[in-house]
Amino acid sequence: MSGRDMIGAVLSCYGSRTNVLIYDNVNDTIDELTLMKTPEGKHTWVVTNKGITIKSEGKFFAPGNTKSIATNKGYKDAVTYWAKNGYHLRYSGGMAPDCYHIFTMREGIFSSVSSGTVVAPKLRVLYECLPIAFLIEKAGGLASDGYKPLLDLKITSFSQKCDIIIGSREEVKRVDRFLSQYVGK
Repeated sequence: MSGRDMIGAVLSCYGSRTNVLIYDNVNDTIDELTLMKTPEGKHTWVVTNKGITIKSEGKFFAPGNTKSIATNKGYKDAVTYWAKNGYHLRYSGGMAPDCYHIFTMREGIFSSVSSGTVVAPKLRVLYECLPIAFLIEKAGGLASDGYKPLLDLKITSFSQKCDIIIGSREEVKRVDRFLSQYVGK
């Protein structure tokens, strides 16, 4: 199986409010639901944002696994590009909130890139990368492992890990180009 076999996904963010992003397969949209209290004191989910789409370019970046910048020249080039071109750093230390931010702002990029044997991939394919990749692509964004679309990745085990670049289409393509410059070198 691959991520292309998925039929749905949910991303939750819990804090001062409890929200979920969910794929609505009837309308083919990504919608945000917020848990709210009714006047009677009961809790109910309310659609607070319908049909979320991701812009093709964005000025927010959230770089994860930054230890690999020391040995991955392409990743270093990407982070340097963001810093030199006035992108806004968004880094919470968590994939879910940083990716949720992309949906909230409707733009941006999250990355967690390894450097082969020196710094290994950290994020789990089945439980982290593919569900969020599914949601991002349904909202018009793009997800990659740096070399190919993430949803094309074949699932080989429950504990499988991979690199992830996810968010605005053109931003993901730019990182893929930075990484591809050093393939085989």
